[in-house]
Parts: sequence; C-alpha cells; structure tokens
Amino acid sequence: MVARVTRWMVVMLAAAALGSSPASAQSQPQKLTIALAGKALAFIIQYVAIGGGFYKEEGIDPEIVYVASGTRQAAAAMGGSADITQVGLPHGLEAVAHGGTLVAIGTAFDKYPIALVLTNDAIKRMGITPSMSLDEKIKRLHGLRIGITSPGSSTDEFMRTIMQVRGMDPATAVRLQPIGIGAPMVAATEGGSIDGFAFMSPFTDMIVSKHEGQIIADPMQDNVPEYKDVPYQVILTSRGTLETKRPLLLATERALTKAMKLCHDDPAAAKRLVRAFVTDSSDADYSAAFDTYVKGVPTTPVISRTQVANTLKMVNLAEKTPIDPPFDKVVDNSLAEQAAKAILSK
Repeated sequence: MVARVTRWMVVMLAAAALGSSPASAQSQPQKLTIALAGKALAFIIQYVAIGGGFYKEEGIDPEIVYVASGTRQAAAAMGGSADITQVGLPHGLEAVAHGGTLVAIGTAFDKYPIALVLTNDAIKRMGITPSMSLDEKIKRLHGLRIGITSPGSSTDEFMRTIMQVRGMDPATAVRLQPIGIGAPMVAATEGGSIDGFAFMSPFTDMIVSKHEGQIIADPMQDNVPEYKDVPYQVILTSRGTLETKRPLLLATERALTKAMKLCHDDPAAAKRLVRAFVTDSSDADYSAAFDTYVKGVPTTPVISRTQVANTLKMVNLAEKTPIDPPFDKVVDNSLAEQAAKAILSK
C-alpha cells in the first residue's frame, strides 16, 4: 500500500510540475459520463470543453447521456450512472436537505436562463399587453396550459415560484403539463396542445422568431426580481464519486475552467465551437442567443456563499417547509479552487 501511495504521489507531483492534471498524466483517457437534459445554450462550457479539446487535454474522454429532466440528471449523478451532471443548484440543495448525497463541486452558469413563452393566441385571450408589469402578466395566466419538462424539474420550480410569489396557487391557477425537453415543447405549442412553455434558448426563441408567440418572463433579461443574482447551474456529483474519482473530477474542473476562460477571452471562438452543438436555430437566432447566454458563463468555477444563500432564498419562496442545508454539506470547492489557481491564477 505504501509503495502504491508513493507512486501516486510521484505522478501527482510530476503532473503539477507540467501544469497538467493527474488524469492527463495517464496514458489512457478516462471516461467521464455527463448527464444533461437535452441541448441548450446554458451548457456552453460543456460544449466549449468538448469542441475546444479541453477535456482531451486533461486526459478525459467525455460521453454525454441525455435524460428527460433535471430531476433525472440529479438521480443519475446520485445513483452513479453519471459521474457528473450540470444542473440547477436547487436540486443539490433539496437533495442535501433531505439526506441525499449530492455535492456541488463547481459553478457552471451564473444566470437563470429559463423563460416563459406564450403563444400569440394565449396572450390575446388573457389580455396581456407589453406595457403591463410582470406581476400583472403573471396574474393573467389563469387557466392556461403551460409545458414543463417534468414534475420537480427546474422548469416546474420556475413556474411554481413566479406564481406563488404573486399569491397564486399553481395547483389551481394553471395546468402544468410535462412535455419533455426542447423540441417536443415547440411541437406541442405549434400543435395547440399547450399555450406556451418554460424552457431555455434556443427553443423559446424559436417561437418568437416564427412570430408565433412572445416571451413573458425572462430572468436573463433581469426582469424577474426573485431570480436576480441566482446561479442557475452547477456541476453536481455524488459524495461517493467525489471520494473514489477525485483525480478525474479535478481534471474535469480544469477542463471546464479552461472553457470559461476561452468564453471570456475569445467569445467569438467560443461561439464557433458551440454552434456545432446548437443546430436547431437560424444563424441570426443563434448569434443573438449566444451573445446573451455567454454573459452567464462564470469568471471562476468557485461557488460563493452568496450564490448559495441567494438560491436558497429563492427555493424557499416555494417551499411549504423552508430548508436550510449547511454550505459545507452542499458545496465542496476544493477542486474548483485548485483549477482556478492553476488556470486563472486566482
């Protein structure tokens, strides 16, 4: 055992001297399974890390598995079928508060990109006008059929929060219909089975660009007060994976930190890389959406206590029994801090 530990320490020291991760010092790339809920621009750093070769530089062979919602992403990470997932911090808070083993090891997208889009017909029926306040627009949603990805997902939480904050009961005010991710929402809206949906770009933008509807609430535009300064997504893993695959996760954080750096240093290059992963929108729609979403890319992978506090405050707006999990149970910044020091010199 002592000999094996000593050899590993030598590998660690050699990798550090070369400015590389322990994973990249190995001859064979390590498989990294990433659970994502479909394709969306909030996953910018994943696309840049893959397309820019940053995972490869760190000795990682990434594999994306697509699941139907954030709840299933969290379950995949907790159950070990995925090494990491990039998902809303509320999933980690809820899991820890109820005895789960998820832990956030780095931030991934620092704005809340879920928006509510309604069809032109629904807007007309409800008497919603551009000059109305957000409060008035939300209060006029009564009776509408709103698509979400699944119960308990970030889209579900978003809809429930924006209504409950304004004194509405989501159980009776609207019909929240599980549709799935992305394209099925657009199809259901265009087919008339729902009046709109809550999701991310480019799918919400598709409805607008086709002149079929309008976005009613959009935290990315800073017009939803309860989501101000609330980070949307973090990198979640299980405590077991963190314990048994620490070198792999350190290499992962390094790759993602390199992706963050490129997004800020050369956004044009990042835009070209991400385009290969986002193919469902026109060049004009993609360009406009990317320019908005790149602003949500973190400047550091380290999760702050303020971010957790703001997210917890937002989550408790819709909780019957408030939760208050300790920061150190929710977050382990040790790998993100190492990556930030090595890649960002901070």
